Amino acid sequence: MIRRFRESLRHRGDCLAGAVAYGDDPTLPLPDLDRLHGEPDYPSRYLQANAKARYFRKRDDWAGEREFRLLLRLRGESLEDAFVPIASGPLVGVTVGYHFDTSQDDRLGRLCGELGVPASKIVYSDTVFLNPYGPRSLDQLPRPWF
Repeated sequence: MIRRFRESLRHRGDCLAGAVAYGDDPTLPLPDLDRLHGEPDYPSRYLQANAKARYFRKRDDWAGEREFRLLLRLRGESLEDAFVPIASGPLVGVTVGYHFDTSQDDRLGRLCGELGVPASKIVYSDTVFLNPYGPRSLDQLPRPWF
């Protein structure tokens, strides 16, 4: 999956992949403000050098999950979709965040259906787990669920 990710998108930017580390200690060094304003390529070098601390870290509150991320840092300002041909194998499901654009719901459902994997969306509620793309009750969810 990582190989296909890099092969498909390296021409568009930096392809970063890795497991998320969990911890509450601040590990991201502050950028050098003089270099930030004086060297045009410094922001990109800083982000690349600190990618693990910046993009692959979450607070200890989330330590019960096992998250792996694929991240494309675009060169330029293209809004073209970034598609990675994964086919079958490592992908077991897709979960999108609360702010996922609802105009893309049908597209997400169609793509996941073609791949034969479930799609779910994080929806916050103080009384019940809601999944607008799948089962309507906790009894219908595959085990284990959190």
